[in-house]
Amino acid sequence: PPARTSQDAAQARLEEEIRQAISQVQARASSDPRGLLRQYGLEATGDAYRVTSRASVLIANGLRPGDRITEINDQPVGNVDQDQALIDSVLAGDEIKITLERGGATYRIYQALPE
Repeated sequence: PPARTSQDAAQARLEEEIRQAISQVQARASSDPRGLLRQYGLEATGDAYRVTSRASVLIANGLRPGDRITEINDQPVGNVDQDQALIDSVLAGDEIKITLERGGATYRIYQALPE
């Protein structure tokens, strides 16, 4: 039916937009990782990335100012220079697992990435 074809086309466009966004993030992470963190409202603390009130995209997706991202795919994060290789490998994969701390509790978020 035509409705399904329209849905498929919309899904394909969305996946392509996400792939392009990931590609842009990868390029910025390689060329200006600290600028990328500022752009997304994250602050490196050495043992985590703290979500700031400027993290509008992350806040719109459920994170809160003060949340601390402590691991990505079970690897500790928080040092911009050391995390570069991890970010590259995560963005090349098909899923991301984020561990965050909020108010003394630990949460894990799983998100599929487009192929």
